Amino acid sequence: MQAMTESRSNRYSTEGPTAGFTLVEITYVAIIIGILAMFAAPLLDVSKYRMNSAVVEVATELMAAQRNAVLRGHDVVVAIDENEKWLRIHLDANNDGYIQATEDTKVAQLGDGVTFGRAGSETLSPSSQTITFTQKQGSLKALTFHRNGSASEAGLIYLTHEQVKDPLDDRAIEIIRSTAKVKCWNNYAGSWKETC
Repeated sequence: MQAMTESRSNRYSTEGPTAGFTLVEITYVAIIIGILAMFAAPLLDVSKYRMNSAVVEVATELMAAQRNAVLRGHDVVVAIDENEKWLRIHLDANNDGYIQATEDTKVAQLGDGVTFGRAGSETLSPSSQTITFTQKQGSLKALTFHRNGSASEAGLIYLTHEQVKDPLDDRAIEIIRSTAKVKCWNNYAGSWKETC
């Protein structure tokens, strides 16, 4: 009985080294990490991540519009408002190019800090316009995806950062007319490279 009592008391003894950290040590480490993060946070360049995210979002909306045109069997018109920074997707059920009360529309807003335009990078086409489509829906430049999977015209949409005017932050989205394929382009070191 005495041997059993001794083994229990030895198990909970405070003598000798123990493994682990005290709460005070963990708190000090957390405070030091917080101070380092406070100094490092302003040095992070989130504009490139923001631009990459924006180009993927716009490309995804365009691909979904093309897919909807094929699946639903009618045109889908994507109008682009450069000033308000959004895309309006119009499911044109009667293929007349006009928005009717019975037809669905959706607006996809560009992300924070992103706008249509270029910050000085070279163009991918002879046109220097931010949006190269010539078709209009109302007063807005537009692109129509047809039920056969094609687009009304080939063209480009340029995106850039609103505040950081660096050509390396420029992105472009290209639409191929015959297949309505969407290509994404990033400006790396002064030349365009396809990314998606």
